Amino acid sequence: MLVVAGVVLAIALIAWLGGFHVGPQAHVAAGVLALIAAGWMIVLALRGQSAPLLWTLVAVALFVAGTAAVGAWFGLRGKGVVTYDPHALEGAEAIVVSDLDPEGRVRVRGEIWKATAVNGTARLGTRVQVLRVSGLHLEVWAEEPEI
Repeated sequence: MLVVAGVVLAIALIAWLGGFHVGPQAHVAAGVLALIAAGWMIVLALRGQSAPLLWTLVAVALFVAGTAAVGAWFGLRGKGVVTYDPHALEGAEAIVVSDLDPEGRVRVRGEIWKATAVNGTARLGTRVQVLRVSGLHLEVWAEEPEI
């Protein structure tokens, strides 16, 4: 019985470590397995089978379950996940940082992007508005174009 509880705890440890690579669902599995192992070992300890060793393993299992729960909580909440929607730039204001003749570079929201002025030429420092995002390229409208 002790061996089976130890194997369940070992699987929980592996799932706990794997959770850092494969995702928070593995942390959930690790937490559940660690709680099962802890419960099983508590029953064995209360029956008097190698109590000192079992209480140590129960502490390890509860530690794994607790840290797995924290890892799963943070992972499943989605904190720290970067979502990127380039189309959110459409309509944003940008500043030309290298002449758009008609292609050049603009700074929008602190980032430098390749851009094309669709209504003529825009010189350094000109304000432009982002019309479309096409991959990593912006199509912009110059407020004061030079035709």
